Amino acid sequence: MYVTTNPCKYIIADNIAQYENFLEKEMSSRSQSRKRRAGSPPSTGADTTIPNNWEEINETLARPRLSLSPSKFSLEHFRKFKRADTRASKEQPVTTSVIPIIESDVDDPKCAGEGYPLGNIAPLTDGTLAQAKPDHFYGALPEQLDRQIRNELCDYIIPSTQDDLPMVPSVFLEAKGPDGFLAVATRQACYDGALGARGMHALQSYQQDGSRSTYDNSAYTLTSTYHGGTLKLYTTHLTEPEDRGRLPEYIMTQLNAWGMNGNLETFRRGACAYQHAQGKEGRISPTVDDSDISTLSDEAEYSNAHWSFAATTEEGKEDILSRNSKRPRVSSIGQGDIARNTTRWN
Repeated sequence: MYVTTNPCKYIIADNIAQYENFLEKEMSSRSQSRKRRAGSPPSTGADTTIPNNWEEINETLARPRLSLSPSKFSLEHFRKFKRADTRASKEQPVTTSVIPIIESDVDDPKCAGEGYPLGNIAPLTDGTLAQAKPDHFYGALPEQLDRQIRNELCDYIIPSTQDDLPMVPSVFLEAKGPDGFLAVATRQACYDGALGARGMHALQSYQQDGSRSTYDNSAYTLTSTYHGGTLKLYTTHLTEPEDRGRLPEYIMTQLNAWGMNGNLETFRRGACAYQHAQGKEGRISPTVDDSDISTLSDEAEYSNAHWSFAATTEEGKEDILSRNSKRPRVSSIGQGDIARNTTRWN
């Protein structure tokens, strides 16, 4: 896995399982030895550390939100946030009293998960790493995807055996208290994002014609960390293996960072980005044409299954652009060339 930030990027070794305490300790010397400066081309000659939909994501995360306008979120609201942040001495108060002020109301609480490990998702390595347990994550409702597809991809997209909990997690948060370590939160977010990106890739590649998986170098997974008043957002995406028999690499790239307890304007910008990521516009929204297509033929079933991103305005208007295909696909919104399979997070 890559972790890309400014001014450096570094690679977590391909076989991270050999580092038993990867999520709790600093990276090994082997990983550190593979550090490169940002912008230096990888061995393939093509810089894939920035996803193809990078500009689209940044543009959408910066769009103003009515919930954070001066009439809705005043200086007094910001002072309330600062008091909560100052008083939060441990991780739990941060997640229960600080983060909720940054978050917006979730369109459907069933799409949100927190406080339990993603124990049903297959590990990235040989299982020696601790199970991912994000503080918050957001996904889709199980009933939004045909049961056969859920069953076939359950090891990649179903976090829990409890069938009413969200699936296909694609937005994650890792928070730490003042005494916690940012490096730990970043590594945890890195692992969360890799699991999410792998699940999204499994959906894109499901029942694909031919023997090759889909690699479009676009990011469909967002992760965030909160520590000491600073909120950071990242994308995670896969790159195609360089050689046959090798595994794909997972690249985590920092989008931006905000000192949330600095001033009201900075808070608004950070909360705006986080709320866009957390909402429907930042999450995969799978839809199936028929609620029960298990009795259809394979050809009809795959042609009826499709995926879309739902762009919901704060006034409640929804703009969905989806397309039918022979497999679940991640569609674009507001793009003329949907064949690129990139995403407008709006």
